[in-house]
Amino acid sequence: MSTPSVPHPIDAENKILGPAWRSAFGAALGLTVGPSVLLVMAFGVFLPALRAEFGWSLAEGAIGSAVISIAIVLSSPLQGLLCDRLGARRMILFSAIPFGAGVMAMSLMPGELWAFYAACAVLPLLGLGLWPVTYN
Repeated sequence: MSTPSVPHPIDAENKILGPAWRSAFGAALGLTVGPSVLLVMAFGVFLPALRAEFGWSLAEGAIGSAVISIAIVLSSPLQGLLCDRLGARRMILFSAIPFGAGVMAMSLMPGELWAFYAACAVLPLLGLGLWPVTYN
């Protein structure tokens, strides 16, 4: 009686990681540089620099975080719908460039508070396919 062969995570023939591990590493990298980290978790890191540059109060700057959270909540049903229709891979590929361009465009933002809030509302939409739900 032979025992069933269990696939090993490292391909014995080529000494490289198998496709499942490549996907896991790709998802981890995508999540690391995606909006869940850059917009949500690192927001407090960038807030002191924004306050010093533009002269905003702590409360005015922190409202940007609330705007980001509201944009996430409102766009989540759309993300689920598009992910079901288009698939996760397309969502990720079609969201990476607009999100990166949006983050770069923030360097051109005027010092107006409304422009900051608008950017906080638009960036989660530009990165719609880069949120953790798509990688799951």
